Amino acid sequence: MTKVLPGSFVLGVVACAPVDVPVDDTDTDVAVVDVAPAPVAADAPGPYRVGATTLVVPRDDLGPLTVEVWYPAAPPADSAPGRYTADVLGIDGGAYRDAPVRGVGGPYPVVAFSHGFGGVRWQSAFLCERLASHGFVVVAPDHDGSTLTTLRPQEAADVAVRRPTDIADAVDALADPGVAGLVVDARAYAMIGHSFGAWTALAVAGGRLDLDGFEAACAAGAGPACAFFDGQTFDRDAATRWAVADPRATVAVMLAPGGWYAFGRDGSGLRTVATPLVIGGTRDGDLPYAREIRPTYDALGAPKVLATLEGAGHWGFTDLCGLLPVEDCAGAAGGFLDPADTRRITQTLAVAWVRTRLSTVPDGMRVASDAAWLNADGAEGLGPAVSLEIASGVR
Repeated sequence: MTKVLPGSFVLGVVACAPVDVPVDDTDTDVAVVDVAPAPVAADAPGPYRVGATTLVVPRDDLGPLTVEVWYPAAPPADSAPGRYTADVLGIDGGAYRDAPVRGVGGPYPVVAFSHGFGGVRWQSAFLCERLASHGFVVVAPDHDGSTLTTLRPQEAADVAVRRPTDIADAVDALADPGVAGLVVDARAYAMIGHSFGAWTALAVAGGRLDLDGFEAACAAGAGPACAFFDGQTFDRDAATRWAVADPRATVAVMLAPGGWYAFGRDGSGLRTVATPLVIGGTRDGDLPYAREIRPTYDALGAPKVLATLEGAGHWGFTDLCGLLPVEDCAGAAGGFLDPADTRRITQTLAVAWVRTRLSTVPDGMRVASDAAWLNADGAEGLGPAVSLEIASGVR
């Protein structure tokens, strides 16, 4: 079911009272207590079952925005997880479509996700579902002109400047009381993105764009990310309105990022990105590690962490391998890290990073062992393909 939300959205921080909706009492014979379940380690699914719903957010200036929302849910006993679809394309998921919200434990902290070029809002459902299972509400918009079914490469520059506002509008939509009965705390949120979505995350979470410098860098052959904008110019007026950071995005996770030279020829505009974690693979054929991923991390300000996945490709950070004929989906048979391992490592690190760094996470959701995944020794528990680099610091 798709919900169409009326009117405009004004973000409000909801009081810390539980929402009056059905609660999940199917796992116990005793009365449900109005408390959240005990948190679970970051390398395992969380204690909640997951619901998913699709919203259409009306906007006067940029047109309607299609948004997916994942949340802790109380699905009926006779229900089953559903599929994610876009036109005739789709994948099986682990979330229960339009299930009632689990009312205990709220207000829930918020994570926003931005998909890649030619991706779709549910492209990394493996991660969005995992976060929701740990007690987060995750919101992900379709960036029109940049999805599997609306891809218009000739408009990439226009899409780029709209993407940050797509994210802010998606987060704002969660404040509407008609959104599945959710109660969220969006005073601060974590921003996660893959590829073009990682570029979006950099812009949303505090990066300072330098579009004049970016065009000059691309004219000089700066890097592979320039190919997305070949022959295009950026609308400066539109960028002033829409390509702006959201001060609520206080934690950032970039999966396979690139285009660091859009933030100054030396990437100096990335120093202000909020609390960044970068995860990238050494066999990324779209945004090569040495030219795109590593320099992005180097330009960021501390505290920060880089997780390098030996042999990982670009699309292992998504659930799209069954839909896309890309070589890195072959895994070990093609000399790549198995995408299942890429997803497992990403889930663990993202949950640990967001849970330890996002200020709106209640103390009852935090797990002491999260810190162990985020130091050099923690990489051993993730497997031999992973190495971590940590730069401590105080903002």
